[in-house]
Amino acid sequence: MNNTAQQGRPAVAAGRPLPDVIGRRHTFAWEQVLAFLAQRDRDGSGAVVGKREVAEGLHMSPNTADRAMVLLRRRGLVEAAAHHADNGGQLANSYRLTHAGAECVARLALQAYGQTR
Repeated sequence: MNNTAQQGRPAVAAGRPLPDVIGRRHTFAWEQVLAFLAQRDRDGSGAVVGKREVAEGLHMSPNTADRAMVLLRRRGLVEAAAHHADNGGQLANSYRLTHAGAECVARLALQAYGQTR
């Protein structure tokens, strides 16, 4: 058991913003992706990241990251905007959390790291 788990705090895998387990359930991939995007979008202007960067940052497969990002957009938790190079080629998208997405991340963080009484 590592030191953080011994001190009563949840153990967090390298690169992940949330622990792998919150309460008595495993953290979903979409929750990890949402928290990752929230970390990257500190000023609310959007995080310009590619799906591969998200997958590598969270140590998950690109397909899993892609499915999670599609789910986040469908649920209205994240908005995506395409970015293009001067020659017209598409670059990485910009992902911005919606108000509902920010609230969801806050709830997850409280569940994972907050003190319950």
